[in-house]
Amino acid sequence: MGIPYPKEYGGAGLDALSYAIAVEELARVDGGTETTALDKGDYYLLNGGKIFITNAPKADTYVVFAIITPDIGTRGISAFIVEKGFEFGDNYDKMGIRSSSTAELIFNDVKIPKENLLGK
Repeated sequence: MGIPYPKEYGGAGLDALSYAIAVEELARVDGGTETTALDKGDYYLLNGGKIFITNAPKADTYVVFAIITPDIGTRGISAFIVEKGFEFGDNYDKMGIRSSSTAELIFNDVKIPKENLLGK
């Protein structure tokens, strides 16, 4: 993808991005996630966490999946653009792939502006 690399080196010259849908959540039977985003009018309130997120400590922008409508199953999951301002949990010291930083994201009442909702 080359997103964070300078254009002169073949990259896009943009900020680092982390795509936060976690492996342990993909295995759930209902296809859902435990991370929730509660509509508070002008913003969403994000709560939950994601583990094993590649580039988590290095990224500037994150795409986070969360439940906004729990009673309609997987159709109630939406994606949000989230910028730094939340907590990082464990930074995993992996055995072989050390060129890729991997950590946990923790969301405790994180305010996400309405315009950061991707899609509908």
